[in-house]
Amino acid sequence: GRDLLADQDCSGASTVIEKEVLSNLLIGMVQATLFYAVENAKLSSNSKAFEISSGYVFSRSILPLVQLANATSAAIITSNFNFDLTVKPVAAGSDAIYTAVVFALPGMKIDCDSIGIYQEKTVCAAAPPLGDGDGDGDVQENPTP
Repeated sequence: GRDLLADQDCSGASTVIEKEVLSNLLIGMVQATLFYAVENAKLSSNSKAFEISSGYVFSRSILPLVQLANATSAAIITSNFNFDLTVKPVAAGSDAIYTAVVFALPGMKIDCDSIGIYQEKTVCAAAPPLGDGDGDGDVQENPTP
């Protein structure tokens, strides 16, 4: 990418940025959302822990792309990270968030191996293949809310 920029090849640099830089940024945001799903699921309602706001911010950072990839996944993430201190954070549990992410990853064009493992939890265990074979990157299955 650096050489492309030095050569003022904006089109080439844009392709590299989209494929490598942005995807790596997105992977970190997905990892953070999953991390806060696990941590926030341990909290009770009326908690004032900073993790609640962090989980909210990271979940919202990926939400537009999750919505495009799988609307059911987006609804699950939204309802569990809705920043309502009067209810238990991640009320459906972190497994629900992991499952929602599993079904969104193919449409986000992220390989589950890129996400990694946290406290023996992985999105790869139940990950569908990247796409359903029709070329649009989505899968037909939906997670259960």
